[in-house]
Amino acid sequence: MRKIITVVLSAVLVLGAFGAPAAEAGKKKKKTREVQGTYAAPATIVGSCTQTDGIGCMTIPNGAKETYVSAKVTDATGQPVLITIQADLDGDMRSETLYGTFCGETDEPIKVDGGVQLIFWVSPATKTADRVTGGCIPGQGTEGTLDVTFSNLP
Repeated sequence: MRKIITVVLSAVLVLGAFGAPAAEAGKKKKKTREVQGTYAAPATIVGSCTQTDGIGCMTIPNGAKETYVSAKVTDATGQPVLITIQADLDGDMRSETLYGTFCGETDEPIKVDGGVQLIFWVSPATKTADRVTGGCIPGQGTEGTLDVTFSNLP
């Protein structure tokens, strides 16, 4: 009887050792990529949206499988800044797709479409009420950096 229990326990341990990697293989692993953008001046009606030294906005592309974005803005004033994340999905040169806004830093990852040019608007004039009601005071950007983390999972 002891031999049978020993053999059964040994078999269970061996099967468990081989079964664990198979279970892990089915799970998606979180992949992240960090990018930085810089800006000068808050957004007006139009902006020069480049990744480096953007005027009022920054355009940063994400990969096809990068469907979440987290970000933190550091302004020269040391104050929190309102950022709006948008994209132009139909190619009409207007950023009409709104993914979200944040003040200083995202609380949690924001869901975005993969493989698009994301536009990060710095203190957009159209969002002045959002700065006030959301408690993002002063919320106005001067110049600074935006640290962005793209990921495939939240």
